[in-house]
Amino acid sequence: MINSQKEKTAAAIAGVIAYIRQNEDAMAHCAVPEDKPEQKSFELNLWGTGGRQDMMNMRLMMQLKAFK
Repeated sequence: MINSQKEKTAAAIAGVIAYIRQNEDAMAHCAVPEDKPEQKSFELNLWGTGGRQDMMNMRLMMQLKAFK
């Protein structure tokens, strides 16, 4: 049984350090290796995005009866 305050503090610190190491090990295990770059799942097309945004704005204005 732990008697002194110093022993309690040391036990608490040891527990926190063990918890942090366990999380670091788990994160290192799940990390992507640096020699293998990540592949992009899509390529951003600003012209296409802008065109779709314009079409949505036009439809919204028609729905709000902005045109007569």
